[in-house]
Amino acid sequence: GNGCDGYYASEKQKDIKDHIEEEPNWEARLENGRSLLTQRLSQGWTMDTSNCEGYQCNNMPLTKLGSDPSSCVVCGGSGSGCDGMYEQFRSAEVVDAERELVSQEISHLMSMGWVLKDSLCQQCFMPLVSEHEESDDLCILCGKVPNNTLVNAPVPDFSSDEVSKEAGKRLKMG
Repeated sequence: GNGCDGYYASEKQKDIKDHIEEEPNWEARLENGRSLLTQRLSQGWTMDTSNCEGYQCNNMPLTKLGSDPSSCVVCGGSGSGCDGMYEQFRSAEVVDAERELVSQEISHLMSMGWVLKDSLCQQCFMPLVSEHEESDDLCILCGKVPNNTLVNAPVPDFSSDEVSKEAGKRLKMG
């Protein structure tokens, strides 16, 4: 793997659990996020074409400075809804349920000819798949190619990909 599996991943989850505080005040984070968005735009940041997928971020536009990765002003994550403030508050039960759903979806995709890759998403530590050996990697949970050093290509838009739409529906239905 890429060093993000096995012992490392379990230790990362333990570290997260050790630092769990009380649930953040999302209403205050949204209000502060609006102010931070205004401040960033006045400092030369730009709004990305996508919004944060975090369930508490209310589709806040992502911002970026130059060629830096995009980020959400509410959760501080990449916009996937899997990192930033969300990473701190994922219980073991939620992680287990996500792993089960991802496992089921990967099995389904593999039955359709998809390939299980020998690497994990660096955002959520779930296995990556690809449509064929030469195609871009896909994280079932985050729904996009992870932004890591192994993948230098721009993140493709999977919203028009019928297989990805079906995978998203199947994950939401459980």
